[in-house]
Amino acid sequence: MAKSNKFIGTVKRGATWSFYLYVDGKKKWVGGFPTQRAAWEGKNEAEVAKKQGRYLDKSRITLNAYVHDSWLPNLHYRLKATTIDQYAQSIRYSINALGDRPLQQIRPADVERLQKDLLAKGLSPTTVARASTILSICL
Repeated sequence: MAKSNKFIGTVKRGATWSFYLYVDGKKKWVGGFPTQRAAWEGKNEAEVAKKQGRYLDKSRITLNAYVHDSWLPNLHYRLKATTIDQYAQSIRYSINALGDRPLQQIRPADVERLQKDLLAKGLSPTTVARASTILSICL
């Protein structure tokens, strides 16, 4: 009798572990996990998110695309239109500076630099804090 592997669907690729799943009919590899168990847990989470319609290919989607195609449209189900308008106004500062960057490449240092630049442009500390908060909520 063959030994069963409870971590089905995980593969060691170099020094890290990966898993794959099918997204839109294409095989999508997701890697960089330190252990086989971490890859397996990541696979399970991704499959649940996919079934619930929440899975995004985060390796390629930019901040701008995510905000306009996914985040803002989904707010209509739980927030008033005036609140969504305020969020859209606040997030525009982040989109102007970081919009073309993939989500996975945005780092805390980028947000700190954005805050510094906005303050240097004469925006009030309250406006900068609100913009940072909305970016945090978005991500």
